[in-house]
Amino acid sequence: ISPSVVTEIDTLFTLTVNGNNFIPSSVITIQGLQVTTNYISPTQLTYDLSYVPSVGTYSVAVINPGPGGGTSNSQTLAVNHPVPTTTSISPASKTAGDASFTITVNGTNFIPSSGVTFNGSPRATTYVSSTKVTATILSADLAYIGSFNIKVVNPTPGGGASNSQTFTVNNPVPTTTSVSPSFIVV
Repeated sequence: ISPSVVTEIDTLFTLTVNGNNFIPSSVITIQGLQVTTNYISPTQLTYDLSYVPSVGTYSVAVINPGPGGGTSNSQTLAVNHPVPTTTSISPASKTAGDASFTITVNGTNFIPSSGVTFNGSPRATTYVSSTKVTATILSADLAYIGSFNIKVVNPTPGGGASNSQTFTVNNPVPTTTSVSPSFIVV
């Protein structure tokens, strides 16, 4: 079959089943359910998917009706989580010593089980949409100055970590409260 692996966010694609002894009345089955089949040739059938089933593995076979006929051996269609991509974060920086806050991560291919990591450590994440998630950045994350990676991770099967966005923890701006002595004699 082609493709044999898709992601849960794929839509509107054609599943092609290659084999032998297909006839105009051959029917593709997915997990035993018959689907609308397009006869191409004695070696090829197609099915136009308007949606992708949920994550998992699905058995794809072909049935030829009687007399004779029967069900072919099966092939496996794997539906995986997509790999996320990040495009921006907001805010992109804070000051050392600041309190915990919520960061917004923008990108693509986010799913309800996506998680944000701060420098490789998972943070409590809220799914907003397929292009936006938020996460709680802890005050402990802001204890040291430097640049830290923010990524979004989708679980297996498929999935994986996104590209990173750089979050910067800056030194605080100094303030003065007084000077002593406040004057000197020249």
